Amino acid sequence: LGLIHTMKKKKNTSSVLRLAALRQHTEVPAWMWGITKDQFREFIKVVRAYYRVGAFRNIGMVPYDSKKFNDPKIGPNMYQINDQLIKPLTNGSKTFNMLWGKVASFGCGGYSKLASKGSYPKTSWSLMKNPKGVPIDLFVSHAWAEGVFEFEMALLEAWPEDCRAAYICFLSNPQNLDITEMLMDIDRSPFRVALGGPSMKKVVMIASGNITIHSRAWCCFEAFLALDLGLPVKIAGNALYLSTQKKRIVEHRTQMKQQQDNRGGTFIEIMEEIATQRIGYFTI
Repeated sequence: LGLIHTMKKKKNTSSVLRLAALRQHTEVPAWMWGITKDQFREFIKVVRAYYRVGAFRNIGMVPYDSKKFNDPKIGPNMYQINDQLIKPLTNGSKTFNMLWGKVASFGCGGYSKLASKGSYPKTSWSLMKNPKGVPIDLFVSHAWAEGVFEFEMALLEAWPEDCRAAYICFLSNPQNLDITEMLMDIDRSPFRVALGGPSMKKVVMIASGNITIHSRAWCCFEAFLALDLGLPVKIAGNALYLSTQKKRIVEHRTQMKQQQDNRGGTFIEIMEEIATQRIGYFTI
């Protein structure tokens, strides 16, 4: 009976916290779910501390290349970051806070140290840092298959000097609440509200070596809305990652022809060597 009582108490507490977080995300409009540049840097500091002690696991619904996972310039993808860090930390998990006690030497702490006064567990990272919200003037469009460190470098390099706070969906949206319900009405979705906010200035699209962002429906929709709203759109990251499959094949055929001239062998022989290799995003 004691165990059943404890379980019911935990369930009721979780429901109360969920309602409080939902109310906060309702009272603070989505165009105020901003994360500042310094707060983004702090988030990356937490990620790197977690990464440094080997706390991330290369698991997920879709297999992920271990070389990319272990590459400090690419790192775990955003699905892994969300499931293994953002959700448990913004959830206020006691177990997660105990783990963060072990990496305190890296200057990071648990929810109680990262959260601002007046915030609630189960809200987004942005409202955990800014309970009253911060107006968004930069919208970041990206694909979750990207590596977190690749994303970090591209965004920090492209962050405009005249923009204070960004909408970054994995930090701006409440990952412990029902996001699907928030997307039922596109015109009232956080993405649309943020893009159409009164303080919005610019849009940055982050290219990734893991996947083409223009192959993602949401990224295309965000780009369409940005152009429709007359917002300037900038591409950040390696421009080659935006190439079409046909263009990439032509580019690599040119490279192979140059290699043929340098080392001998026929063009066909060289092409056969790479016939089953991954070339950027595509297999040729």
